[in-house]
Order: sequence, then C-alpha cells, then structure tokens
Amino acid sequence: MRDIIANRGRNEDPSLLAYWKSSGVAGRGGVIGGQEFGTWIDWLAAEG
Repeated sequence: MRDIIANRGRNEDPSLLAYWKSSGVAGRGGVIGGQEFGTWIDWLAAEG
C-alpha cells in the first residue's frame, strides 16, 4: 500500500497506514459476496 500511495503522487500522508487493517472485503481475493451486498442494501433502504 505504501508503494501505491507513493506512486500516485498525491502528497498523501503514509503514516496513517499504521492504522489501516484491510479493505473490509472478507472474501478471498476481495470478492464481494451476497451477504455483503445485503448489508449495504439494508443500510441504504433504511437511510433513504
């Protein structure tokens, strides 16, 4: 991730990476499963 930030050239602060754990997608290879979509659909419906 540090390489990605450095190569983007956006003057971003890489020190925050110490607190970053993951992209939040639990599936292998970052594949979003049906249950993850369900979570967002429910939230979007509730929030309008």
